Amino acid sequence: MVAMVEGSTRELSAADHLQLHRDAGDFARWGRRGGLRTLALYGSPYFSLLTRLRWGRVEVEAPVSYLEALR
Repeated sequence: MVAMVEGSTRELSAADHLQLHRDAGDFARWGRRGGLRTLALYGSPYFSLLTRLRWGRVEVEAPVSYLEALR
């Protein structure tokens, strides 16, 4: 979590952060699209890897390896 905060490009208040997500409709859409189910199945470390993959900080093999280790 600390690395994610330190890697931010700017600091936002919690209220501004929540408002940005509300304006974009992220919260409801993410839950409807299976985000909560994925979180329940694979855990927060997998979500962290997906975030790092999106930011270009890990290669695609990292989340794949994580899922293989769960099997």
